[in-house]
Amino acid sequence: DYRKIKIKKNSKNLIIIPNLLHHIFDHKLLFSQCKNILKKNGQIYIFEPLLRELHQQPSDYFRFTPYGLKQILKDLGFKKISYKLCGGPFSATAYCWDQAIQFLPEKLRKKYKSFFISNNIKDIIELDMLYKKNLVRKNTAFPMSFSIIASK
Repeated sequence: DYRKIKIKKNSKNLIIIPNLLHHIFDHKLLFSQCKNILKKNGQIYIFEPLLRELHQQPSDYFRFTPYGLKQILKDLGFKKISYKLCGGPFSATAYCWDQAIQFLPEKLRKKYKSFFISNNIKDIIELDMLYKKNLVRKNTAFPMSFSIIASK
């Protein structure tokens, strides 16, 4: 239970929060506890999806952007905050197809998974690598997820 963490203060060099933050309702409490647990110059590493279906309902609370999460961490006193975007618009589309296909009966699932994803996954990855900039709208991106790291 993140509300009752019993780890010695100033005792850890690194805390990793992988693909979990969107399930934490009181994220500021979690970050405050992480800050207490971290040694001086210790780091917190967070990996979060930007694109995700509602899952593990009803405990799916938030979607963060790297900019919003960076500001939250900054406001709580974390320093040296950096982030990295992962994936792109084509892998995001493939992910959405994969999730949508799970709503189909099993017989149809196999057919459409093969048609939309399995046969094209190499092309999807290549398209994400080649085309990173939106050529129609400025100041936009379409990553699947991001990772962020900050120091105490």
